[in-house]
Amino acid sequence: MTNSSVEYVNENVFSFGGDVGTHCYILSQKCIEKIYNQLITTHIDTQIQMFIQSHDLSAYFIKPVIVTVNDVQAGSTISEQFPPLITHLLNKIQASSSIQAGWMMNENYMKLAGFNINILMTVMMISLLFIPFFLLKWVFAWLLIEFIVSQDMKNTLRYLIFMSIPVAVRLRFAYETMPVKKILKLL
Repeated sequence: MTNSSVEYVNENVFSFGGDVGTHCYILSQKCIEKIYNQLITTHIDTQIQMFIQSHDLSAYFIKPVIVTVNDVQAGSTISEQFPPLITHLLNKIQASSSIQAGWMMNENYMKLAGFNINILMTVMMISLLFIPFFLLKWVFAWLLIEFIVSQDMKNTLRYLIFMSIPVAVRLRFAYETMPVKKILKLL
């Protein structure tokens, strides 16, 4: 829950001014009319909270929880499972009592040119700016292994494209400061 202004309504129903994720919402016709044509410009959980606050809407939740979703096992529309080998390893780490690190790191936070961008991809892109040149071939070999395991061409290409950006930036700056033969030896 993102807001501490929780108020008891009756029995198992509580009112609050934020959101509890997008597991389930019950919307009144009045609420639908207020938010129907609104653009979703950020993560859906954050956007719902913004709608609730900007339109002075009432939000409720039931406690104890009557429906739960294990996103890691069932899959999720806001978190991905690619790359599967790293995600599997990260899922062995609990980020919180109910969220595994793999789910958290693969939760999409923005779109760029129609491609979903998540924390894991961003961390990898930043890392590629700093790792030694000779390790780059191993990073791309790892990506090939992820493709073989997943058979997921779309996500493999997405990672390949975005991971190539910092490599291209590094090669561009390396080209300005050292001869091409030396760059090729680094690779």
